[in-house]
Formats: sequence, structure tokens, C-alpha cells
Amino acid sequence: MLSYILAVEPIRLRLDRTRDFVRQVEAWRVLHHAALIFYQEGSDGLPVKYRVNMPREDRVIFINHPEVILQTATQGVFIASEENFQQLPKAVLMRVKEIFRGKIGHKKVVVFYK
Repeated sequence: MLSYILAVEPIRLRLDRTRDFVRQVEAWRVLHHAALIFYQEGSDGLPVKYRVNMPREDRVIFINHPEVILQTATQGVFIASEENFQQLPKAVLMRVKEIFRGKIGHKKVVVFYK
């Protein structure tokens, strides 16, 4: 019982929070017909944790340069680590709107759109 309380339960709670956060983002994304775009994230790690918690599978776009955010013609929801979001140039930050902040696994993320 002690192992469950100290090891299993904290992991379950973290997974449940990630699932709830992803579902909140996905509900907003579906409502606004927006593409899912990860900024400065490889195709593993954070995106995998996000995709595992998605209610349905969908196409994902990966971008690495801040100017691409402004050039993206598609209505999109961008997900970036808090650190990468804070490092965006002011010209980009002035043209995006933050929607959510949360955690995917242990990583703090910011969800925004242009």
C-alpha cells in the first residue's frame, strides 16, 4: 500500500493532469478549426506525451523558427515550452495571443495562436 501511495499514485495524478490539459487544448482547437503546431520541439518527448493524450489522432506540424509563426497561413494552435515561448522575439510576441499555460508531463508549456 505504501508503494502505491508513494510511487503509483503520484504518477497517475501527473498523467491525469496531462490528459485533462490536452483535452482542454484539443476542445479549443476543434472549436476553432485550428492545426496543431509545435514550436521548437522534436517529434519525440513532449509531442509524444501530448499525442498519447489526444482524444483522436490528427496531423501535427513542427516548426523551429520564430518567423514561421508569423508566416503560417493556417489557423493554428502553437505549443511551446515556457522557456522557448519567453525567448520569442518581441515582434512575434506582439502578434500572438496566449490561450493556456500548463504542464505536459513535467514540462511547463504555453499554448498560443496568431
